[in-house]
Amino acid sequence: MRKREVLQLKVEGPGVRPGGITIPDLLLICQQAQTAVNRQAEALEGRQTIRRGPKIAKAHLECTLELVKLRRGSTTLGFVIAKPQRHLPTMTSFGEEVIAGIVTTVKSLAETRGKPKLAIEPDPGVLDSLKTMGEVFEMKSVSSIKWIIPGGNGNKRTIAVYNKAVRDRVAERLKPPSQRLETVEGMLEMADFKETDQKCRIHPSVGNPVACTFDKDKSDEIYAALRHPARIKGQATVNAQTGRVESIHVEELRMLQPLLMGAYDFFAAKSISELAQAQGVKPLADVSILAGGWPDEEDLDETLDEIYRQREM
Repeated sequence: MRKREVLQLKVEGPGVRPGGITIPDLLLICQQAQTAVNRQAEALEGRQTIRRGPKIAKAHLECTLELVKLRRGSTTLGFVIAKPQRHLPTMTSFGEEVIAGIVTTVKSLAETRGKPKLAIEPDPGVLDSLKTMGEVFEMKSVSSIKWIIPGGNGNKRTIAVYNKAVRDRVAERLKPPSQRLETVEGMLEMADFKETDQKCRIHPSVGNPVACTFDKDKSDEIYAALRHPARIKGQATVNAQTGRVESIHVEELRMLQPLLMGAYDFFAAKSISELAQAQGVKPLADVSILAGGWPDEEDLDETLDEIYRQREM
């Protein structure tokens, strides 16, 4: 049975002639496309993707690509899954699911200006592979690479354009976390006092729990404050993309009276966006959900008139 193409990479640029591409560009593009596929497969399996060592067996068996075509007109590379296909032609294989995930990521980054907010955070290993693939743009021979999922078998043709602008957004998302001094109030819980791994969690009254680390000399203070309201202060690791505090190394700790918990946040001069982020408030996407809520049998105008009459009395 003839294998169907699961991925096409259409390479365009001043150094790309119809039906031809230089060996260095071809090797870089193909190698990083395969690496991105392997890492996406590992991410779907819940594995860490930026690591040393061989790829998982399922990625090797189900997701190894085979270059089968180099089309004229424009340099389009056609790929199939190297493994013999045993599934029904209308079914989506694991390899196709993996490729669809990468194309969705590229498409989302390409269509969003500024700092994109994606429904699912892209895997850092996949982003790293895309960033490396984008080195061809620095050579000035390639200006764009279109990731294409061919249509057919009930599937819609999907195109995601990868160019230098999208690569810049990929690089932005790979920025390392920043550090800043942070104060958090909440209930201190789930402490671990291992010799080489002292950690705990603080649960603020608003927002997500924050992981904490501490030095051994603070163990007694942490232990005494467990399951009590507390205020901690220390160097925080902040996600460069979301601005969320991911962890804090405790430098100062103070137990609080229950009625005083949250007082620090109340008087802190936080912006509207910071408050919304801490409380998990998102922009309203559909105003129609605000409609209704008033009983059909009640006349709104009569009710308002009655309210005004009562105020005048």
